[in-house]
Amino acid sequence: MARRKDDKKNMNLIMTLFIAAIMILSVFGIITNQNSDENSNKYNGFTFKQKDNMWVTTVDKAEYRFVELPYQIEQLPAEAAAVDAVRNARAVAVSFEMGNVSAAELEQELAYVDYARLNLHAALGTLNKYVVMGVAAENTTYALPYVSCEQATEQMPVIFFMPVNSSAERSSKISYNNYCILIEPVTSFDSLSLSERLTMGVLGIIK
Repeated sequence: MARRKDDKKNMNLIMTLFIAAIMILSVFGIITNQNSDENSNKYNGFTFKQKDNMWVTTVDKAEYRFVELPYQIEQLPAEAAAVDAVRNARAVAVSFEMGNVSAAELEQELAYVDYARLNLHAALGTLNKYVVMGVAAENTTYALPYVSCEQATEQMPVIFFMPVNSSAERSSKISYNNYCILIEPVTSFDSLSLSERLTMGVLGIIK
């Protein structure tokens, strides 16, 4: 009789622990889901999740990483012809021109341009496009071939980063001129924002 009571007590203890475990896991799951929701954003059917301080989304089973979310850069003007030229090309050249500014300003400007160029290279490579990296003037900093808008063709358009122009009369934009896609930033950071705006346009994330 005593043994039966002990068995019953043990069973009750096991059930209590089991229910407690379920409740704890449920609460943990809710918290995890809430954190997951807070670190994800949806835009035009694409889900962006935060990973390693970047926003990651999947397009045609391939991952693409961005610093900014689409709604943060969708307002940046981008000519449709510029986006189409990159989307339809099998090869793309990426080049840039260094501004005539102080050494400190140039260092900051080039830091963003370099980051933007590398991100573009990665994204275009994922799209199976052959990418040529160049520079618009000979210099001792970059051992790259000379590439300018004059060399742009339908088969190989040129994405060209213009120097930062902080004039109040203009705004950052992506323009198009005879298969040359001009990245025209007003601030150093805009070089990166415009490059991501172009990539999202090519991928069909931003219409």
